Amino acid sequence: MNKLRLLAGLMSIALAISAAAGDTASLQVSETSFTEEIMAGQSPAPLSFTIGQSDGAGNVSYSIESSAAWLTVDPAAGQISGSDQDLIELTFDTVELPASNTPYTATITIEGYDEEADAPALNSPWLIDVSLLVKSQPKIGWAPEALTNVTPEGYRAPAQSITIWNDSPEPRVALNFEVRSDTPWISVSPTNGSCLDNSYSLTLDYATESMAMGYYTGQVSVIAHTAERIDIPIDMRITPLPVIGLNFTSLTNSVLAGEDARSQSFTISNASDLPRGSLYYNISGDMSWATLSETAGNCIDGTNRITITYDTAALTPGIYEGTFEISGFDATGHPLETELLQIVLLVSGHAQLSTSTDHLQQALPANAVATDTFQLWNGSLSPKNRMFYNIAPNTPWLSVTPNNGVIDDATNTISVTYNPGAMAPGTYSGTLTIDALDTLSGQRALGAPKTIALTLTILSRAPINYELPEVRGRPYVGQTLSAQPGLWQNQSRLTFAYQWQIANNKRGAGLQNARDAEGRLATGSNYV
Repeated sequence: MNKLRLLAGLMSIALAISAAAGDTASLQVSETSFTEEIMAGQSPAPLSFTIGQSDGAGNVSYSIESSAAWLTVDPAAGQISGSDQDLIELTFDTVELPASNTPYTATITIEGYDEEADAPALNSPWLIDVSLLVKSQPKIGWAPEALTNVTPEGYRAPAQSITIWNDSPEPRVALNFEVRSDTPWISVSPTNGSCLDNSYSLTLDYATESMAMGYYTGQVSVIAHTAERIDIPIDMRITPLPVIGLNFTSLTNSVLAGEDARSQSFTISNASDLPRGSLYYNISGDMSWATLSETAGNCIDGTNRITITYDTAALTPGIYEGTFEISGFDATGHPLETELLQIVLLVSGHAQLSTSTDHLQQALPANAVATDTFQLWNGSLSPKNRMFYNIAPNTPWLSVTPNNGVIDDATNTISVTYNPGAMAPGTYSGTLTIDALDTLSGQRALGAPKTIALTLTILSRAPINYELPEVRGRPYVGQTLSAQPGLWQNQSRLTFAYQWQIANNKRGAGLQNARDAEGRLATGSNYV
């Protein structure tokens, strides 16, 4: 019996709770999410949503919270009676948020409470997701940063272009812009445009036909809808027609046969009056043995140096001539007066030492002097290089005149002098060593060094006696004897030697060399 009463009581409580739940108000919100996109530095316009209840009876109180500091709600709390609805406003404060590829997110949480049922409203809490993508402000990108142009007087300068693009990082807002030119001789098209990920090309035209020679400046301005502005400067030069200037109109070079001639150079410049425009040039030549470091180029105020390289090793001795032709035109293609550079190349044979003999001989008496001659010349092919020579004898009784010199086509006669002095009769040998250099190359001449052998025979020459030698004095012990040499031919050039001798008797028995008081051989002209 007690168990039945308890079960009946529990069922009554459950039915009461079920009836109460069915009478609880349900929270109704007009939005579940918001998605916005803005440009960095801005805040979106306020958004709104409504809050109401489902059964239209009783009072429902609510509170609202935002999870992000940059998003606020107004009002943040309130009460709904019957079928009324409250308008809730969302306010953004995003000026300080930097641009980002990832959207910023926030959650709005709405809590409702049924006052009559004394219970949370159904559908509470209600969540609203907010997504905010902050894009980069557009930024003008452009190239080139400045323009220069030049044209001859009386001509229209060539058109130029400028490229515009959106230079901000992604995600970005489209760049809307306009283009202005406040310079009367500059016109630009188009005058406005828009670009997000694409680029835009502007064309600049110049009305320079009536402008006098000189320097001019102008500019083109690009202005974005964000008020950003860039000014692109333009420098214009109106010049006279260029004039080809050469530092040489002819060049001469020389080289030894079998070798490549040394390289040479010349310069090209714009010789017109100031302000100068661009000079463009082309160079052509009729020489297979000469090539240029460049055959085309341009210059304004500077000079261009062109190097000529010679391939002459296969050329035979002779004189070679050729021409380089320099043609030019200005920046508009107007042809200029042609200039010529003449080239003269002398290919000469390598100096070669040649002589008329390889051996000289001479015979003469002692103390005599004699002279021989031989010829020396450059035996190379014409045109000949100059040859320097030097002659060196190897013995003091030989001398040569001249002993050095420089020759090209001439023949030099060399004198050889023999001066043996008091050398004894006999046969003597000597040499003349001739060395020679090619003056152009600094190399030793062909055939050098060369040796000429010399043979000298000195003949005996006995002097003639006019008076016999004699010994004067008394031949007694303690007496002084003197030797008189007598009288001879060319006696001043003769020398005499003495040796006193003694014997046991007049027949010469026991003959021996005498000695003086100190025991030395008696070799003076006097003897005691």
